[in-house]
Amino acid sequence: MRGSAMQLKDWCTADRVSIRFYRSVIVLTMLCLANWPASAWADGRSGSDEDELVFSVFHGPATVVLADLNSNGHKLGDLRVTSLPIQFVSGEPAGRLDATLITTGINVPEPDDEIRISNLIFVFSGGIDQIVVNGSGYYPAAGPTIDLDSSLIRPVTGGSGQFAGTTGWAETRHFANNSWEHTFHLQLPEREDGRGRRHRRRH
Repeated sequence: MRGSAMQLKDWCTADRVSIRFYRSVIVLTMLCLANWPASAWADGRSGSDEDELVFSVFHGPATVVLADLNSNGHKLGDLRVTSLPIQFVSGEPAGRLDATLITTGINVPEPDDEIRISNLIFVFSGGIDQIVVNGSGYYPAAGPTIDLDSSLIRPVTGGSGQFAGTTGWAETRHFANNSWEHTFHLQLPEREDGRGRRHRRRH
């Protein structure tokens, strides 16, 4: 009987140790998850891209003007221009978008398609802060912009003010309801503060 009692006591002690161990594992796991960067949950990125600034601006239907009056809108060198207000996701005014499109290829990749190069300037803070987006893409010859319910990715080639020296890329989405979203993925350059420490500027 004494041996059985001692064995039972050993089992109970072992069970309590195991319970405490597993509780510790659970607590540590929850602490790790709680401190995981929010961006990793928000958009699927690991925490390694913490220096990437991501934000979007929006606008309604774009009125694009063909500047070449003698063109039928489907010729090499056609110039299209637009300027329109943009806003943040909150609905607050963000600034404006000034853009030009130049046709560099016709009937490519299919008949009645075109290749156009674009120069988009996103202007913030009354003109001090700007983001420059350049790139090339396929467009329908009959349309002034990319198709409804489509998107186009282009490089960010620079900026000014808060965005001086920035690089990255931007995705333009044209929704089925004819509204637009431009999402920027920016890599900000390192700055040196008054103490000689280098850091990336936050916006």
